[in-house]
Amino acid sequence: ATPLIVEVKPAVVIPPPSQLSNSDFGVDLHFVLDGAAIHMASYDQENEKLVYTSFSGVWGSTTLDGEGSYGQTPRIALDPLNDNRPFVCAPSEGGVECWALSSSSFWERALVAPGANITGSFDLIAETSGSMNLLYIENGALRFARSTTAARDVWDVTTPEGAGVTYSTMALAFDGTLRAAYQLNGMAYFAHPRTDEIGWSREL
Repeated sequence: ATPLIVEVKPAVVIPPPSQLSNSDFGVDLHFVLDGAAIHMASYDQENEKLVYTSFSGVWGSTTLDGEGSYGQTPRIALDPLNDNRPFVCAPSEGGVECWALSSSSFWERALVAPGANITGSFDLIAETSGSMNLLYIENGALRFARSTTAARDVWDVTTPEGAGVTYSTMALAFDGTLRAAYQLNGMAYFAHPRTDEIGWSREL
């Protein structure tokens, strides 16, 4: 058998955002790769802010604009309707907010849905069709938000489960359609969006 050769490289210390004198970023880190660069989103628990980090030959980090405490459990995806530029979403004090990198390299911020007490898992998935999808828990209710426009200024928010949800996760199936798993009142469920009507179909 051919032996497996693993190359171990030394860890790289990523520089903190230049806007901050003190920083403790890298908490709840999530990243994606686009073939030419690394894109990361993380939470800075020292300053309670969202941080975007990228690598394309050189590491760089910047704080994304927001109000109050925001950015815990961030998720990042590449936007298929906007040249696969990074798109970041995270809970904030006012609800769910997202940040999109424009063609002029400026971050544009928008409120997806107002809300409070957003806890537990937080998922963001881009479909090849161009839809951007969010799954999160607000006050025990499972929320699903979808945007199909390139501007990402219109989101359809539905509630697959009204109460009792404590954990959730979302992924793409082999055929490119969405699947979700979540815990509801101590039971685990697997579900997918219905194609014939509004709502989700679930099974144990």
